[in-house]
Amino acid sequence: MKLLITIALGFLLPVFAFAQTEEETDVPQNVYINIPGRSMIRLEASSGLEIPKSRLKGTPYLFEEWRTGRLVVEGNRVVNNFTFNLNVYRNRLDFKHEGDLMSITQPERMVRLEYGDRIFHYRSYKERKKTKDAYMELLADGPVVLYKRFECKLLEPSYNEALAVGDRNYRLIHHHDYYLGHADKLLLEIKTKKRSVLKALPNKKDKVRKYLKTNGLNLKDEYDLIRLIRYYNTIGE
Repeated sequence: MKLLITIALGFLLPVFAFAQTEEETDVPQNVYINIPGRSMIRLEASSGLEIPKSRLKGTPYLFEEWRTGRLVVEGNRVVNNFTFNLNVYRNRLDFKHEGDLMSITQPERMVRLEYGDRIFHYRSYKERKKTKDAYMELLADGPVVLYKRFECKLLEPSYNEALAVGDRNYRLIHHHDYYLGHADKLLLEIKTKKRSVLKALPNKKDKVRKYLKTNGLNLKDEYDLIRLIRYYNTIGE
């Protein structure tokens, strides 16, 4: 297993302090520490399980293959050719540098992560009266923003020794939720139903209802949901 390396983004920022305009640079080699690799995969579940690779099905990552993008941090400082993947299970941004695996430990200092036309932010959201933070993908921008939050849960083995039936493996299951809010405020989860979306968009309800009906939008379809929020942001212009 490749070495797990942790990088404190706070150490990274001073290196770029002189650059006020975007400038291609590389991750400095003197800001990370090595942590010995494990023959087992440690999943930070409530039970603190260490699971052999052979018994773990699925991946904690968002992408099956690592992507190359562009990381923008505080002060408009940029790391180009940034090879990364989102560890959804741990809510962690991992990246590769010179063959090593690293992980950002101060995500609140990240401005955005770009991959093609996809943009990711580290945002605060409300869940059961608690404020939490997560990496999210920006789907629609404007006065009202739409985000997609990814989640990955661990399912324990269902094998029954007495009956000799079930699955002996641990499984990582992915799903996602949608959030609405203003650019600089706490995001709130929405369901992909008309009632939930209209409740989250308190103004211009008549125009929103008409747009939904006229265009036959299905809010369970992500593309249609994005269309609606983009339209909402244009009303009154």
